[in-house]
Amino acid sequence: MPTNAAPDLVRPYEPSFTTRVGMADGTELATDVYLPRGGGRRGHPTALIRTPYGRRREIDAVPETGSLLNGAGIAVVAQDVRGKFDSGGERLPFVHELADGHATLDWIAEQPWSGAAVVPLGASYTGFTAWAAAATRHPSLRGVVARATTCHIATEWLYRQGLFRLQMNGQWALFAWGGPELEPFEPAWREGPLADVAREAGDDRHLRHWLRNPPESPWWAEHGLGGPAILSRRVEVPVLHWSGWWDLLARGQVRDFVGLAATPGASDQRLIIGATDHDFHPYADVPGRSMQRPGVDVDFEPALEFLHTVLRGDRPGSGVRWELTHDGWHTSPTWPPPARHTVRLFLADGAHAGYGPEGGALAHRPDSVPMTVTWTHDPADPVPSLERFVWGTLAHDYPDERDAQIRDDVRTFSGQPAIEPLDIAGPVRLLLHAHASAPEAHLAVTLSDVHPDGRTLRIVEGGCLVRDAADWQEVEIDLGPTGFRLLPDHRLRLSIAGSAFPRYLSGPGHGRDPWSDVPGPPSEQRIGLRGSFLELSVLD
Repeated sequence: MPTNAAPDLVRPYEPSFTTRVGMADGTELATDVYLPRGGGRRGHPTALIRTPYGRRREIDAVPETGSLLNGAGIAVVAQDVRGKFDSGGERLPFVHELADGHATLDWIAEQPWSGAAVVPLGASYTGFTAWAAAATRHPSLRGVVARATTCHIATEWLYRQGLFRLQMNGQWALFAWGGPELEPFEPAWREGPLADVAREAGDDRHLRHWLRNPPESPWWAEHGLGGPAILSRRVEVPVLHWSGWWDLLARGQVRDFVGLAATPGASDQRLIIGATDHDFHPYADVPGRSMQRPGVDVDFEPALEFLHTVLRGDRPGSGVRWELTHDGWHTSPTWPPPARHTVRLFLADGAHAGYGPEGGALAHRPDSVPMTVTWTHDPADPVPSLERFVWGTLAHDYPDERDAQIRDDVRTFSGQPAIEPLDIAGPVRLLLHAHASAPEAHLAVTLSDVHPDGRTLRIVEGGCLVRDAADWQEVEIDLGPTGFRLLPDHRLRLSIAGSAFPRYLSGPGHGRDPWSDVPGPPSEQRIGLRGSFLELSVLD
């Protein structure tokens, strides 16, 4: 995950020793081992951390984690992934983690200090490497701790319903994989062509590869990263899934949990999901005041409890611990919680939808004479997505959506002020009827909380690519899961546009390549309000 400052080496706790571990093809990966006191004896359970961010750098806080877990009697093995820092081989995101994870598990099992009981753990990409190691079904595995991550690489990490997640993956690819080790930067995405901007910022080959291979490309299934063989479905040990509603990968993480929990024969699955972002800053920090990342010991108790349970061979149990924003923590046997009902809010009063930011209405009944709402999408002047540092968005300039909603190319629909709290807990989706004058169209959607003073803060967002847009299409947009209490006198507002840049790579513009070419000409986009509605899961 990118950071807004150059990471310094952190050395509060030194490894017991450093070595190089050979992979199946002979590549050697730099590895630190942290052993508890009396580490020479045999029988230590082990936590495995495989990272592209530097095994002694601050992002994964491995030395602090080593100190914490050693104090609990758990050894820690920390490894730079292939091609990163002191490890050999070619750096290639996602592809080698399954085989390299298995080879590292083999090496741990052979060590004289090892008890051959291992739990891979990590957050973000380091969490993905934990998933990959667990998917090998190695006999030493006892569980997984996966924080702020997902195995749905093509369909959640890189793309969202056909839209490429430019800001997140452009920053990440160039920061973590494309140039000097972890050199911070902010691409000037508004200068085009975008391919030239990325190339000037560093090695952009990974970005180009992902753009050439959208989710429907067979490349993902060929490398075990997509299709029915998704890595999380291969895992047979208990998993602690841990995320936040404002995490960039929360939608994928919840999909991993729900899919694995429903898999016949799967072991215990636990989900913890709070009102936090990717860096685990709490929603209580809004408006953002600090970029200080939480320490490794912040709320680490559930992970430590899970590790102790699975490493001694006990079952951790299944279930969900989730935070209802503005209220507190709740428990449920499943996600979504069973005690809920569906609320549909229809897009209405289309004649005022262009009068931002208030716009039209979110109504409990559709208009008797529904309208068609139209706007002009100009690829050369896309609607901005406003956030600057998407990894820690709750702690840094969480934007007021009104700054985008006042534009002529944004359509908005606002609800009435809540009389009593409205508790949204579960998936949020939008059903639209869409049409455009261009062959393809992008739709970018945000659902926000409008405060009594007018501040408008995002709750969830999503988007989709509409193919064959010259014909009217029924489009369902997944806005992701949430646990959010809409407070009395607050309102919901839905905004719809043809872009959210640079969150998503901007719209195509009459068949032009939005990555390597200059923006194409404007196009007309339309949504029909007949049968268009927002669907919420609301607690009973």
